[in-house]
Amino acid sequence: MYDYGLSWAQFQHDMEEPPIGKVVGTCALCGRDIFDGEKIYRIDGDWYCTDCVTEDEATEEDEPFDEY
Repeated sequence: MYDYGLSWAQFQHDMEEPPIGKVVGTCALCGRDIFDGEKIYRIDGDWYCTDCVTEDEATEEDEPFDEY
């Protein structure tokens, strides 16, 4: 695979340590650590990570199903 001469950049990226931050909570759905400053969704007092919540825009055509 041709890397456009950027193999040095990939090597530097591979050698980086993962960021270490202060864990301030956990996701209520998946249990993943939530770090200080990370974007979260707060629903009914619980914290959810961005992997567990899908952000979207409401439209009239996509009205949610009302089960009640």
